[in-house]
Parts: sequence; structure tokens; C-alpha cells
Amino acid sequence: MRTSKAVEVRSPGKVILVGEHFVVHGGNAVALAIDRYTRLRILSAKKGEIELVFPDKGGKATYGPSTGWEGNVSREVTHPIHQTLDAVFEWCGAKERIKLQIEYGFPVSAGLGSSASLAAAIVRGVSAYLGAELGQGDLLELASSYERIVHGNPSGIDLQTVSGGGLVLFEGASRSVAERTHGVDLSLVVADSGERRSTGDLVSRVTEVKDSHPQVFSALMKINDTLIGTSWEALREGDLETLGRMFQVSQGLLHSLGVSTPLLDQAVHRAQDSGALGAKLTGAGGGGCIIAVPGNSVSRVETSLKEISPKCMVVHPDRRGVVVVGE
Repeated sequence: MRTSKAVEVRSPGKVILVGEHFVVHGGNAVALAIDRYTRLRILSAKKGEIELVFPDKGGKATYGPSTGWEGNVSREVTHPIHQTLDAVFEWCGAKERIKLQIEYGFPVSAGLGSSASLAAAIVRGVSAYLGAELGQGDLLELASSYERIVHGNPSGIDLQTVSGGGLVLFEGASRSVAERTHGVDLSLVVADSGERRSTGDLVSRVTEVKDSHPQVFSALMKINDTLIGTSWEALREGDLETLGRMFQVSQGLLHSLGVSTPLLDQAVHRAQDSGALGAKLTGAGGGGCIIAVPGNSVSRVETSLKEISPKCMVVHPDRRGVVVVGE
């Protein structure tokens, strides 16, 4: 039975620490849920069947059966939301006129898991609004429909990370979490390059490298596997110097695959010159963000990167994943 009150949900973003792109081809990766959030408020709609409001961006859209979508929000945003809502309504066996107010506390389409974060928030929040009990497996299955629309055939690492929080060791071959820990203490500096890209285009670019040079790509995959093992142990032991060095090696691999850019390279070098122990792009590349291990130079690294980044922030682990506020 539907609750009579508005429901508020908080869903973290994420950074991939090592292993992006390789995870799509069956390699492993390490990701971290971060304490920057998508915040979703769910209420009863007053106009149409579905209302979308993005207060921080001025976006508004309304859906009605006879009118379709109307407003200033693009179809690439409304379509996956609509499809996910329909999936949740079907799973719950109930449907309501619904209003979604969506605010992001981190850059969107920048490698920080914004689509997975919103997908998890919608599924968790709408099911709670309708009074349904939702298990973790159900959440992942329903939210995956959103991710498939946005990214085609994602590895699943983003959704697994934001749904459960913490530090995740992800197996690309089985597309599952091999290990998760919520006990890691870590500070990272995230800097947005301001560039935007299509994740699908970049995945296709790396696939072309794999198909054209299979032996070279196989060798890079083996290096990535070693990076993953070394990075995971460094994180568990709090060895930031080793983690920083692994960031540098990972950035070299990603650069060789053609997914870095001059602006990302500039940010990586500036972070190092400011005292960071290591820095690299995070996510698909081609733009988006870099992450840096600042060590004891948090303020210096952050200040330096703010001079070239439209959005720079210090982040820490999120330990809960997507939650209904107040539960």
C-alpha cells in the first residue's frame, strides 16, 4: 500500500580506482562509492502521470498518455526514467501519478556513475513510495534496465558499487562482486575536466584496439590484473604510496588505449606537481574527471586543480549505498 508521505532517497556516486575499460572485456576492477549524492524526492504528481523536476538545472517535464512528454528535458533523460518507472510499477503491481525531484551533488556524465546513481535511487525510492519490500537482487535487476538504455551493455560495476556502497572488487568475467568492504578510510581529490563524451563511443574505440591488436590487448589485460591485485592490497593496508603508483601505471594504460585527452593529462600532471601521490582519469575517459591520491597534500592539490577545473572536490567513501532517508 502506498505511503501518504513524500519519500526521499540518497544514492552515492562512484569512482573507478583501477580497471576501467578492461572490466568490459572480462578483466577485474576496483571501484569506490563516494560521499557525493543524487538526492531524489518522490511525491504525488499534480500534472499528468509523471512529473520530472531538476531544481538545480531548471529542468521540468510532464508526461501524459495523450500528450507524451512535454517540457525542456531531453528524451535521452526522460526515456530511461520512464522505462524504469514502468518496470518498477509492474514489479510492485501498482501504479501512481508520481513526481520526481532530482538533484545531483556531483558532475553528471563525467565518469562518476550519475546514471547508476539515479537508477538505483528511482528503483529504491519508488518501490518504497508504493509500500513494496525490495531486495538487493530485485533492485539490481530493475535498475539495470536504466543502465542498458543509457550504456548499451554495461559491466554492472557502477550499479553494484552505488547500490551497496563501500569499496568493491568486481569481476568482469562473471559481472559480480568478488569482495566488498566498508572499512577503508581514504581521501581523494576529484577534478572535472569540463569535457563530455559518449561512454559507448569510447568503449567502441577500445574494442577496436582489442580487435586490431589482440596480442597487445591481451598483454595489457594481464598488466591490469596485476594492478588490481596490488591496488586492492594497498587499499586494505592503507598503503597510499603504492596506490598512487598504481594510479600512474593505470593512467599510462588508459592513455595507450586512446581514452585520455590533453585536458585530462594536464589535470593529472598538475595534481602530481602539487604533491599528489598519483592521479588518473576515472570512468570511460574522453573527458569527465580525474582522481588523485593527495596523501598529506589535500589542500594544495585541491587548490591547484581548482585553477583549471570547473568542479573540484575532496571525496571520501560512502559506506551505505542507496538508502531511503530516515530508514
